[in-house]
Amino acid sequence: ALAEALLALLILSAVFLTGIDKVSFGEDESHWIHTSSYLEILLTHKPDSPLWGEQYWTLTQPPMARYLIGLGRLAGGYQPEDLNTPWQFDQDYETNVAQGNLPESGLLWWSRLPMSALAALACWLIFLMLRAAAGRIAGYYFLLAFLSNAYFLTHLRRAMSETPLLFFTILAAAACWKALRELHKAYQQEATIAKNLRKPVTWFLVAGVCCGLAGACKINGLFSASGLFALVMLSFLLLPGGADRGLRQTFAIRGAILSVFAALLVFIALNPYLYSNPLVNTARMFKFRVQEMSIQVAGFPENVLPNSPLQRLDIISHRIFEDYAWPNFLGARWLNLTLAAVGLGDLVWRAWRWLRSGENDPSAAVLLALLAPLATAALATPLDWDRYYLFPVVLAA
Repeated sequence: ALAEALLALLILSAVFLTGIDKVSFGEDESHWIHTSSYLEILLTHKPDSPLWGEQYWTLTQPPMARYLIGLGRLAGGYQPEDLNTPWQFDQDYETNVAQGNLPESGLLWWSRLPMSALAALACWLIFLMLRAAAGRIAGYYFLLAFLSNAYFLTHLRRAMSETPLLFFTILAAAACWKALRELHKAYQQEATIAKNLRKPVTWFLVAGVCCGLAGACKINGLFSASGLFALVMLSFLLLPGGADRGLRQTFAIRGAILSVFAALLVFIALNPYLYSNPLVNTARMFKFRVQEMSIQVAGFPENVLPNSPLQRLDIISHRIFEDYAWPNFLGARWLNLTLAAVGLGDLVWRAWRWLRSGENDPSAAVLLALLAPLATAALATPLDWDRYYLFPVVLAA
């Protein structure tokens, strides 16, 4: 099993870490690389600096992905003065290049390197959990689909926020997996006492930290904390074992609240813009994203999903199960939809069996609990943009 896991990681690394320079350029990458200077700003400017004040760059997204891009280009020897200027979407490609808005090829490669590494690790963790949850065939099919899918090979290697968002969400799922195994072990003792439940609570706290890191990459990453909250409550209350009801309820409430608190604390700690008024400024970030999306809807009508539920469902299903899926031949939607329905149904069944009887492995429960809120949030957007479908496509794979 260890040899298989290491071989899978080696193959993933070989695929994702080669050909980085051949990935098509995404115009939004220009903005993310330009603002990677916030890594130096974090290290050299106090939180009350005007650079951390309320402005477009502090409102549009949290800064964690910018820090990671900054680490990548620093490893390649690129300093803030070497950065490109932001891409102007109202100008053509040639004009943007002439103005220095296109990152230099070396800068682009090094900025993408951390994303490529995190993409390989994220897929590896999903592979391990799927293999544990549903067996080798499911794990290896996902691995094959992931490595063969041009959608993943493109979007997960671009210097943007989607890859670290996925990685930290999956890392939270891995911590939840460990927490549930420790909880099951504690519940199997004849008389479960409070000290035996400290270890699963600690692992749920680690999962909360990872959810906070996901939110610090992209603000909708905080939705993963809602799945974590539900999983903590359900696992403590439903999992069979010797703990009395009062102890279960106490630790369910304690674990759920502490894990969400850990997520919010990490989310705030990594973003000095939030320090002056964490709750209000977080609300302003969410409000700004809604307003910005309204502007994008008006500015890019060709990328807006129709209001008709049936038309919207038709487009979304086509995107998830054919355009961005593997295999993606003409008409593959129905094949992929059937396979996804069977796979997701199996995961739901296995997750429920785990919660009610402790049978099988908890991987199915953690994958569904952590990924489903983000997939649901992605499908609620009015915009038909390829990278917004990441979590639905991952779940469907």
